[in-house]
Amino acid sequence: MDLGIQLIDLVLWLLGQPQIKSIRSHFNPSSSAQQSEESALVIIEAAKQVIITVEVAWQLHMEKDIIYTNVFGQKGSALLNPLRLYKDLHGNLVNVTPVHDESDVDLYKSAFVKEIRNFIDVIKGEAKPVTPIEDGVYIMEVIDMLYQSARQGKQVEFAG
Repeated sequence: MDLGIQLIDLVLWLLGQPQIKSIRSHFNPSSSAQQSEESALVIIEAAKQVIITVEVAWQLHMEKDIIYTNVFGQKGSALLNPLRLYKDLHGNLVNVTPVHDESDVDLYKSAFVKEIRNFIDVIKGEAKPVTPIEDGVYIMEVIDMLYQSARQGKQVEFAG
């Protein structure tokens, strides 16, 4: 889960840390000296009929790397990278993506600057962590269950 942990963490955060019911995962072992899986497929079933799928791979024979996150609901969808929001309005799919000029902002760099600033402020006792420790513990429980599912070759009920 060297690649997937960040994606799973992001999706769970976007969905408000939904209660996970079960997990199913398939890992393909690496054929090289690296210590992580070559690829993985994860299916997480959460409360309120939420299904999360994550697919990651170290080596895809593609022109360039791609990272995407798509969220689909009964009344709309959100696609990240780039951000696009769609909503069902009176039976029509409408693009409701906010428009603003980002030409002078490096969002990737800005995110790291904010992360480091929060870390320093927490160490100095001037702020609380943006991400609570409980979120880190939760994602590690999820990862443990993913490995259990892969080892057992079956769906497992989430114990967290």
